[in-house]
Amino acid sequence: MLPDFRTPDPARTEVSPDTITLLDIVTLMGKMNNELARFEQAPESRYAGLACDAIDKVVQGLEDFKRRVRGEQHRINQKYRQAAAKRKAEIEAQPEGYRFRIVYPAIRR
Repeated sequence: MLPDFRTPDPARTEVSPDTITLLDIVTLMGKMNNELARFEQAPESRYAGLACDAIDKVVQGLEDFKRRVRGEQHRINQKYRQAAAKRKAEIEAQPEGYRFRIVYPAIRR
């Protein structure tokens, strides 16, 4: 069962790279939008700096979210790698002449 990538767990206490969700990304993008709007209304250096900080937070949030999704992908693939390793071990445990008949029935040796 996959975790919910869209909405945070109600028991979550803080946003972390292991618990970040799509809703957190949207919230960060909303803050970025507000900072950009403030900079556009009053083009001052300090507002540009705040806008850049908000953009950096969005980028970091996206990187954390991508790592979380890749971690789930790796967990899913691990199950298939273990099954393939088990099949390979079963094949290698068979006698040499018998091994090829099971794996490649069209090849006669």
